Amino acid sequence: MAGNFIPGIYNYCDRWCERCTLSSRCRNYEGVARLSPEEQHIDNEAFWNGIAVSLEKAIGLLHEVALQHGHDLSAIPDEEIQQYSQMLKNRDHVIGAHPLSLLSRKYQQTVTPFLKKELHEQLVDTVRRMTSQLHMGMNTEEELVYTMAKLGRCYDVIQWYCYFIGTKIQRALSGKMEDADEDHLQNDSNGSAKIAVIAIERSMGAWKHWLEGIPASEDMALPALAILSSIRRQVLEVFPDAMQFKRPGFDD
Repeated sequence: MAGNFIPGIYNYCDRWCERCTLSSRCRNYEGVARLSPEEQHIDNEAFWNGIAVSLEKAIGLLHEVALQHGHDLSAIPDEEIQQYSQMLKNRDHVIGAHPLSLLSRKYQQTVTPFLKKELHEQLVDTVRRMTSQLHMGMNTEEELVYTMAKLGRCYDVIQWYCYFIGTKIQRALSGKMEDADEDHLQNDSNGSAKIAVIAIERSMGAWKHWLEGIPASEDMALPALAILSSIRRQVLEVFPDAMQFKRPGFDD
Protein backbone atom coordinates (compact mmCIF):
# COMPACT_ATOMS: atom_id res chain seq x y z
CA MET A 1 0.00 0.00 0.00
CA ALA A 2 1.37 3.43 -0.98
CA GLY A 3 0.62 5.82 1.86
CA ASN A 4 -3.00 5.49 2.92
CA PHE A 5 -4.24 4.43 -0.53
CA ILE A 6 -5.25 0.88 -1.43
CA PRO A 7 -3.70 -0.05 -4.80
CA GLY A 8 -6.30 -0.94 -7.43
CA ILE A 9 -9.32 -0.51 -5.16
CA TYR A 10 -11.13 1.43 -7.91
CA ASN A 11 -10.84 -1.39 -10.46
CA TYR A 12 -13.53 -3.58 -8.90
CA CYS A 13 -15.84 -1.17 -7.10
CA ASP A 14 -19.29 -0.02 -8.21
CA ARG A 15 -18.17 3.59 -8.82
CA TRP A 16 -20.72 4.86 -6.29
CA CYS A 17 -18.24 7.07 -4.43
CA GLU A 18 -20.90 8.89 -2.40
CA ARG A 19 -21.85 5.62 -0.70
CA CYS A 20 -18.38 4.13 -0.37
CA THR A 21 -16.80 3.85 3.09
CA LEU A 22 -13.33 3.53 1.54
CA SER A 23 -13.34 6.61 -0.69
CA SER A 24 -10.69 8.27 1.50
CA ARG A 25 -8.31 5.43 0.59
CA CYS A 26 -8.99 5.58 -3.15
CA ARG A 27 -6.53 7.52 -5.29
CA ASN A 28 -9.06 7.73 -8.11
CA TYR A 29 -11.61 9.39 -5.80
CA GLU A 30 -8.97 11.83 -4.57
CA GLY A 31 -8.50 13.07 -8.12
CA VAL A 32 -12.24 13.46 -8.66
CA ALA A 33 -12.80 15.15 -5.30
CA ARG A 34 -10.42 17.96 -6.29
CA LEU A 35 -12.53 18.85 -9.33
CA SER A 36 -14.95 21.76 -9.28
CA PRO A 37 -18.69 21.10 -9.79
CA GLU A 38 -18.31 22.43 -13.34
CA GLU A 39 -15.48 20.00 -14.07
CA GLN A 40 -17.59 17.08 -12.88
CA HIS A 41 -20.72 17.79 -14.94
CA ILE A 42 -20.91 16.28 -18.43
CA ASP A 43 -22.79 19.30 -19.86
CA ASN A 44 -19.96 21.75 -19.13
CA GLU A 45 -16.96 22.55 -21.33
CA ALA A 46 -14.70 22.27 -18.27
CA PHE A 47 -15.64 18.59 -17.96
CA TRP A 48 -14.54 17.78 -21.52
CA ASN A 49 -11.40 19.90 -21.19
CA GLY A 50 -10.48 17.81 -18.17
CA ILE A 51 -11.09 14.60 -20.11
CA ALA A 52 -8.86 15.85 -22.94
CA VAL A 53 -6.03 16.75 -20.54
CA SER A 54 -6.25 13.38 -18.77
CA LEU A 55 -6.25 11.54 -22.09
CA GLU A 56 -3.22 13.47 -23.30
CA LYS A 57 -1.33 12.63 -20.10
CA ALA A 58 -2.30 8.95 -20.37
CA ILE A 59 -1.09 8.76 -23.99
CA GLY A 60 2.20 10.43 -23.04
CA LEU A 61 2.73 8.00 -20.17
CA LEU A 62 1.95 5.07 -22.45
CA HIS A 63 4.60 6.19 -24.93
CA GLU A 64 7.15 6.61 -22.13
CA VAL A 65 6.55 3.12 -20.75
CA ALA A 66 6.70 1.62 -24.23
CA LEU A 67 10.07 3.29 -24.92
CA GLN A 68 11.41 1.94 -21.62
CA HIS A 69 10.65 -1.54 -22.94
CA GLY A 70 12.23 -0.85 -26.32
CA HIS A 71 9.08 -0.06 -28.30
CA ASP A 72 8.41 3.15 -30.22
CA LEU A 73 4.64 3.44 -30.59
CA SER A 74 4.96 6.29 -33.08
CA ALA A 75 6.88 3.97 -35.43
CA ILE A 76 4.23 1.25 -35.66
CA PRO A 77 3.36 0.59 -39.34
CA ASP A 78 -0.12 1.62 -40.48
CA GLU A 79 -0.79 -1.96 -41.56
CA GLU A 80 -0.26 -3.25 -38.03
CA ILE A 81 -2.52 -0.52 -36.63
CA GLN A 82 -5.25 -1.46 -39.10
CA GLN A 83 -4.89 -5.15 -38.25
CA TYR A 84 -5.15 -4.40 -34.55
CA SER A 85 -8.16 -2.17 -35.13
CA GLN A 86 -9.88 -4.94 -37.08
CA MET A 87 -9.06 -7.41 -34.32
CA LEU A 88 -10.74 -5.12 -31.78
CA LYS A 89 -13.82 -4.79 -34.00
CA ASN A 90 -14.04 -8.57 -34.33
CA ARG A 91 -13.68 -9.01 -30.58
CA ASP A 92 -16.35 -6.39 -29.86
CA HIS A 93 -18.69 -8.14 -32.31
CA VAL A 94 -18.22 -11.49 -30.57
CA ILE A 95 -18.73 -9.95 -27.14
CA GLY A 96 -21.78 -8.00 -28.30
CA ALA A 97 -23.38 -11.21 -29.61
CA HIS A 98 -22.69 -13.17 -26.43
CA PRO A 99 -25.86 -14.35 -24.61
CA LEU A 100 -24.82 -12.38 -21.51
CA SER A 101 -24.48 -9.17 -23.52
CA LEU A 102 -27.87 -9.77 -25.12
CA LEU A 103 -29.48 -10.38 -21.74
CA SER A 104 -27.88 -7.25 -20.30
CA ARG A 105 -29.28 -5.15 -23.14
CA LYS A 106 -32.67 -6.77 -22.66
CA TYR A 107 -32.60 -5.75 -19.01
CA GLN A 108 -31.67 -2.18 -19.95
CA GLN A 109 -34.50 -2.02 -22.48
CA THR A 110 -36.93 -3.38 -19.90
CA VAL A 111 -35.92 -0.98 -17.14
CA THR A 112 -35.38 2.26 -19.08
CA PRO A 113 -39.12 3.00 -19.59
CA PHE A 114 -39.61 2.49 -15.85
CA LEU A 115 -36.90 5.01 -15.05
CA LYS A 116 -38.20 7.57 -17.53
CA LYS A 117 -41.94 7.47 -16.88
CA GLU A 118 -43.54 4.70 -14.86
CA LEU A 119 -41.56 5.48 -11.71
CA HIS A 120 -43.16 8.90 -11.34
CA GLU A 121 -46.66 7.58 -11.96
CA GLN A 122 -46.26 4.76 -9.44
CA LEU A 123 -44.81 7.07 -6.79
CA VAL A 124 -47.64 9.59 -7.24
CA ASP A 125 -50.24 6.84 -6.89
CA THR A 126 -48.50 5.48 -3.79
CA VAL A 127 -48.29 8.92 -2.14
CA ARG A 128 -51.99 9.52 -2.82
CA ARG A 129 -52.95 6.12 -1.41
CA MET A 130 -50.82 6.45 1.72
CA THR A 131 -51.96 10.05 2.29
CA SER A 132 -55.59 8.92 2.17
CA GLN A 133 -54.77 6.11 4.61
CA LEU A 134 -53.03 8.64 6.85
CA HIS A 135 -56.15 10.82 6.96
CA MET A 136 -58.22 7.77 7.83
CA GLY A 137 -55.84 6.80 10.61
CA MET A 138 -54.69 3.64 8.81
CA ASN A 139 -50.99 4.59 8.97
CA THR A 140 -48.73 7.26 10.49
CA GLU A 141 -46.58 10.06 9.14
CA GLU A 142 -43.51 8.04 10.15
CA GLU A 143 -44.71 5.10 8.05
CA LEU A 144 -45.33 7.38 5.08
CA VAL A 145 -41.87 8.96 5.32
CA TYR A 146 -40.19 5.58 5.81
CA THR A 147 -41.94 4.02 2.82
CA MET A 148 -41.14 6.88 0.49
CA ALA A 149 -37.51 7.00 1.61
CA LYS A 150 -37.22 3.25 1.06
CA LEU A 151 -38.70 3.50 -2.43
CA GLY A 152 -36.34 6.37 -3.19
CA ARG A 153 -33.34 4.24 -2.23
CA CYS A 154 -34.64 1.40 -4.38
CA TYR A 155 -34.95 3.70 -7.36
CA ASP A 156 -31.40 4.97 -6.84
CA VAL A 157 -30.03 1.43 -6.82
CA ILE A 158 -31.99 0.34 -9.89
CA GLN A 159 -30.93 3.42 -11.82
CA TRP A 160 -27.26 3.26 -10.79
CA TYR A 161 -26.73 -0.34 -11.82
CA CYS A 162 -28.97 -0.42 -14.91
CA TYR A 163 -26.09 0.07 -17.39
CA PHE A 164 -23.26 -0.71 -14.98
CA ILE A 165 -24.09 -4.44 -15.03
CA GLY A 166 -23.74 -4.77 -18.80
CA THR A 167 -20.54 -2.72 -18.86
CA LYS A 168 -18.83 -4.93 -16.29
CA ILE A 169 -20.03 -8.12 -17.96
CA GLN A 170 -18.57 -6.99 -21.27
CA ARG A 171 -15.27 -6.20 -19.57
CA ALA A 172 -15.27 -9.66 -17.99
CA LEU A 173 -15.96 -11.29 -21.35
CA SER A 174 -13.24 -9.22 -23.00
CA GLY A 175 -10.73 -10.23 -20.36
CA LYS A 176 -11.67 -13.87 -20.75
CA MET A 177 -10.98 -13.69 -24.48
CA GLU A 178 -7.66 -11.91 -24.03
CA ASP A 179 -6.45 -14.10 -21.15
CA ALA A 180 -7.64 -17.47 -22.36
CA ASP A 181 -4.68 -19.22 -20.75
CA GLU A 182 -4.89 -17.32 -17.47
CA ASP A 183 -6.44 -19.68 -14.95
CA HIS A 184 -5.61 -18.10 -11.60
CA LEU A 185 -8.41 -16.65 -9.49
CA GLN A 186 -7.06 -13.10 -9.24
CA ASN A 187 -7.56 -12.10 -12.87
CA ASP A 188 -9.49 -9.16 -14.26
CA SER A 189 -12.23 -11.35 -15.72
CA ASN A 190 -13.16 -12.76 -12.33
CA GLY A 191 -12.93 -9.35 -10.66
CA SER A 192 -15.20 -7.73 -13.24
CA ALA A 193 -17.64 -10.64 -13.12
CA LYS A 194 -17.79 -10.46 -9.33
CA ILE A 195 -18.71 -6.78 -9.17
CA ALA A 196 -21.30 -7.45 -11.87
CA VAL A 197 -22.86 -10.19 -9.71
CA ILE A 198 -22.83 -7.87 -6.69
CA ALA A 199 -24.60 -5.19 -8.74
CA ILE A 200 -27.13 -7.76 -9.95
CA GLU A 201 -27.90 -8.94 -6.42
CA ARG A 202 -28.30 -5.38 -5.14
CA SER A 203 -30.61 -4.60 -8.05
CA MET A 204 -32.68 -7.69 -7.35
CA GLY A 205 -33.00 -6.65 -3.71
CA ALA A 206 -34.14 -3.18 -4.77
CA TRP A 207 -36.74 -4.60 -7.17
CA LYS A 208 -38.09 -6.92 -4.47
CA HIS A 209 -38.48 -4.05 -2.00
CA TRP A 210 -40.08 -1.91 -4.71
CA LEU A 211 -42.58 -4.66 -5.44
CA GLU A 212 -43.39 -4.98 -1.74
CA GLY A 213 -44.00 -1.24 -1.49
CA ILE A 214 -45.91 -0.99 -4.78
CA PRO A 215 -47.57 -4.34 -5.62
CA ALA A 216 -49.09 -2.80 -8.77
CA SER A 217 -45.57 -2.62 -10.25
CA GLU A 218 -45.42 -6.39 -10.82
CA ASP A 219 -45.71 -5.97 -14.61
CA MET A 220 -42.33 -4.24 -14.51
CA ALA A 221 -40.68 -5.72 -11.43
CA LEU A 222 -41.25 -9.41 -12.16
CA PRO A 223 -39.76 -9.38 -15.70
CA ALA A 224 -36.81 -7.35 -14.42
CA LEU A 225 -36.20 -9.84 -11.61
CA ALA A 226 -36.47 -12.77 -14.02
CA ILE A 227 -33.89 -11.28 -16.38
CA LEU A 228 -31.52 -10.41 -13.54
CA SER A 229 -31.82 -13.92 -12.14
CA SER A 230 -30.95 -15.37 -15.53
CA ILE A 231 -27.98 -13.03 -15.96
CA ARG A 232 -26.64 -13.93 -12.51
CA ARG A 233 -26.92 -17.66 -13.19
CA GLN A 234 -25.16 -17.40 -16.53
CA VAL A 235 -22.38 -15.14 -15.21
CA LEU A 236 -21.56 -17.72 -12.54
CA GLU A 237 -21.59 -20.47 -15.17
CA VAL A 238 -19.18 -18.60 -17.45
CA PHE A 239 -17.04 -17.38 -14.53
CA PRO A 240 -17.33 -20.14 -11.90
CA ASP A 241 -14.49 -18.71 -9.76
CA ALA A 242 -15.68 -15.10 -9.81
CA MET A 243 -17.00 -14.95 -6.25
CA GLN A 244 -13.67 -16.21 -4.91
CA PHE A 245 -11.90 -13.15 -6.32
CA LYS A 246 -10.56 -10.88 -3.57
CA ARG A 247 -11.33 -7.25 -4.34
CA PRO A 248 -8.62 -4.93 -2.92
CA GLY A 249 -9.92 -3.22 0.21
CA PHE A 250 -13.45 -4.62 0.05
CA ASP A 251 -12.69 -8.30 0.56
CA ASP A 252 -9.54 -8.04 2.72
